[in-house]
Amino acid sequence: MRSGTVGSRAAHAAAPRRAPGQAVVRRARVLKTIVEAYTRSAQPVSSAAVVRLAGLSVSTATIRNDMATLERDGMIERAHASSGRVPSARGYRRFVDQLMGPASLDAAQERTIMHQFHQVEAHAAEWPGLAVALLSRRVGAAAIASAPRLRAAAPRRLDLRLLSSRRVQLVLVVAGGEVRTRSIGLSQAVTPSWLDELRASLARRVLAGAPPYAPPAAHARGRAAQDICDHLRQMLAGGRDGRAADRVAGLSALLAQPEFRDARRVRGVLESIETGALVQQLRRSLNEGAGVRVLVGGEGDFGLTRGWSAVLAPYGARGSGRGFVGVLGPQRLPYRRAVAAVDVVARAMTNLTAARTA
Repeated sequence: MRSGTVGSRAAHAAAPRRAPGQAVVRRARVLKTIVEAYTRSAQPVSSAAVVRLAGLSVSTATIRNDMATLERDGMIERAHASSGRVPSARGYRRFVDQLMGPASLDAAQERTIMHQFHQVEAHAAEWPGLAVALLSRRVGAAAIASAPRLRAAAPRRLDLRLLSSRRVQLVLVVAGGEVRTRSIGLSQAVTPSWLDELRASLARRVLAGAPPYAPPAAHARGRAAQDICDHLRQMLAGGRDGRAADRVAGLSALLAQPEFRDARRVRGVLESIETGALVQQLRRSLNEGAGVRVLVGGEGDFGLTRGWSAVLAPYGARGSGRGFVGVLGPQRLPYRRAVAAVDVVARAMTNLTAARTA
């Protein structure tokens, strides 16, 4: 199956094409109406409903013929014994690629979202949580955000604070005033005086630009020193912010969807969310040049089956370990609303990441 980056099919400027016939235009309008009506109601759409909703001045018999053609083309499907039709994965794909129209929030809504992210600019651990809360609320689906990844930065200050005999807090201040913190569990118990000596030795090395290796004096508690040095190297190299975590919100919205009343249809996805496997699969579905990407009915390399869709976008600078934000739900996603919201939230996260890694 194909998957699409929104707007990626705009440039097919080859030879001039003949204008589509009246019936072709009308069938496109019928498909669009069926997708939009079914998205709202989760109920099969009849020919009479299409005439009413689309405002078409044709008979229901004409619309039934159009629906029969769309069904033969694989764009819609008969819903059980009902006379109504529902969109197929192929129909949703065509809707997203050709019929959906521009997807954007109005200026006031975008400013509100950007302001909300500006308020947490200094607290990277809160970015994914805000992202999923906004997306889940606006789209009415589950939302996922991977934790931000920060580039390497020149260290300016190093501190180690004893939380308990086997746990310390590592505080690293880097260029630009960014503060990175991490709570570290140790393999051995340590004392305040030992920790002070290790901090002084590591600070001298790290601030001079040398790698953080444990000094000989620390070898009496070599495993604990190694734990601290390993974490310090990760923080110096950038990597994922030590305080932030991947976030998911809106799982209750998934369970409320009529498509997922059978718990067996969601159990595997919920398990992959809990283990973190889904985040990894979704990240692989994004390439370096992608904008907002729509995956319909199991498209792409993200381990979901037919009946599921996702709208995803990367954030952050290319080549620096990008994160992603997105929404996940049944094929009956409100794609236009989802694309608009994911685009704005991804741009807000990109702005925050750029400010923290400049």
